[in-house]
Amino acid sequence: MADPLYFVQGDTMPQIQLVLTDNITQAPKNLTDKTVMMHVKPSTGNGARFSREAIYQQPTDRENGIAYIQWQDGDLNRPAGDYIAEIEIYDTISTGRETIYETIKIVLREDIGDITPLPSSPTSGDWNSAPDPT
Repeated sequence: MADPLYFVQGDTMPQIQLVLTDNITQAPKNLTDKTVMMHVKPSTGNGARFSREAIYQQPTDRENGIAYIQWQDGDLNRPAGDYIAEIEIYDTISTGRETIYETIKIVLREDIGDITPLPSSPTSGDWNSAPDPT
């Protein structure tokens, strides 16, 4: 398993860039006529799972095995902790499915700065005067 990816609750950036290759030849996987999905679940327990479909930024991304996971609002609004993700490639022509064996570890931490509404810049005093949202 590769190094973990670190995110903060509620964030929608950064996106994850996937570079998918054939595990024998190491050549880029041609993703033309394929849908790439990332499925995420907590590492332990039975917490809620979710999936996100990959996007492509350049016309040549698909043929070069490049796909991106762009977080949407709410994707990372989950309890802090460790998560595991897998990548699946669905062939839209043959309806076949390939799961990438290597998983992705995601570490999600609590958002410390989630104060709603955000306090305005103080005109006097110090920053410790921000109201506690709880």
